[in-house]
Amino acid sequence: METHLDFYSRWGRLARPYFKWQFEQFAPYLGKRVADVGCGMGNFVEFLHDRDLYLGLEPDRELADKFNVLHGPDRVRLAMNGDITADESVAEMKANNIDSALCVNVLEHISDDRAALANIIKGVGGRPHMHSCASLFLALRNA
Repeated sequence: METHLDFYSRWGRLARPYFKWQFEQFAPYLGKRVADVGCGMGNFVEFLHDRDLYLGLEPDRELADKFNVLHGPDRVRLAMNGDITADESVAEMKANNIDSALCVNVLEHISDDRAALANIIKGVGGRPHMHSCASLFLALRNA
């Protein structure tokens, strides 16, 4: 039987062209210090190596552990607290001078999505750039 981690590993391999396309939509607007909220195993890391800092936020411990195995510690880091609804995440984003944030296919999985959005905005310094997309199918299912 396929485990949670196996599923995300398989999905990450199969969906790479989709991740690349998604990233291309946001790339022109991203700054040099990017937070990736709900980063999973780091599907966007490979597209952000030219940035000064990539800070991944991932609340799922299994995915966060795999992220640490896959990505080196140079300019790619995983936040100490991956829960974007927690005040500690805001403080960590501010301490790392985050200037933009990605939140791709994540908000629909967060029960307090308003707190998540508010914390992303608080955590991104200056004039915040926050790029998000969410699954349309969940909206249709709940309609």
